[in-house]
Amino acid sequence: MMAKKILLLVLLVMTAVNSNITAAATLEPTALKCEYRVNPLGIDANPPRLSWILESSDRGQKQTAYRVLVASNEEKLKGNQGDLWDSKKISSDQSVHVVYAGQPLRSRMRCHWKTRVWDKDGKVSAWSQPALWSMGLLKRADWKAKWICFDTSAFNEDPELHLPPSPYLRKEFKVSRKIRRATVYVSALGLFELFINGHRVGRDHFTPGWTNYRKRVYYLTYDVTDLLKDGDNAIGAILANGWYAGYVGFAPMHKKRARDRAFYGQTPALLAQLEIEYEDGKIQTVATDKNWKASTGPIRKTDILMGETYDARLEMPGWNRPGFDDQAWKVVTLMDAAKCKIEA
Repeated sequence: MMAKKILLLVLLVMTAVNSNITAAATLEPTALKCEYRVNPLGIDANPPRLSWILESSDRGQKQTAYRVLVASNEEKLKGNQGDLWDSKKISSDQSVHVVYAGQPLRSRMRCHWKTRVWDKDGKVSAWSQPALWSMGLLKRADWKAKWICFDTSAFNEDPELHLPPSPYLRKEFKVSRKIRRATVYVSALGLFELFINGHRVGRDHFTPGWTNYRKRVYYLTYDVTDLLKDGDNAIGAILANGWYAGYVGFAPMHKKRARDRAFYGQTPALLAQLEIEYEDGKIQTVATDKNWKASTGPIRKTDILMGETYDARLEMPGWNRPGFDDQAWKVVTLMDAAKCKIEA
């Protein structure tokens, strides 16, 4: 009987302690974002804006101050060293669009950050989970890649419409040492799907999206470290006319135009730059240039409005993997798109 009373007393004490812990809970900063995105790669907003969401089990809580740490690597951030920016304690309830105000940011920089907040009673929270952003290619000179294309108009099989086959582009390269990180920056005049060693890069569709190509075109950034291997590697892409050269956009509505396609240009093009950073600090760049090879494949027609025709008899197993026989493939053509601004 005495043992039961002791056990009951212990349970009551534990319940009281847990209740006190709950009552003392303060704000927690969560869901850290940079420029509206979670851990974005290759941004060109300079300076970028940081945001977080506040969570609390208490009613009526609010943020009265915050502190942001931004570090050049994970180790420094874990040690609470903001070598890029330490905002110190700032009395403010702002948790959206906090503008980075630290060291100047350069192309390719990786920035690790976290924040902590003070609640309405002046109690400070624990540090948030770490987050990341990386800078893109901020200057045109950072681009070593060239715009490449392969005009497939001669293979058009439609008697009434201009719906040529999709260009297939490829290049092989070697990896010679241990990789620290590999990043690819890629864009297209039109639409692209990118592959490395047979694996599709990213899960996006209709990339890089619709812009006024006479003024700007977007590029995307992907971490492809896990897709590379020691020795022979291959990178490849499939292009489509998309909004750039297809039956979509302003052209079909423009009564004064004799044609009803290719409002911006005639032939889709690819711009891709793979940067491989090795453990010893050396960097290898694999970029689109005149040494890429091109061909047509099973996608015989493709258009956002007109649909797609796929001929499975023309599949080319392994075309985007190393060791594929591309001797019959053609050379690509370089395209001058210098007036087009490239933006992340």
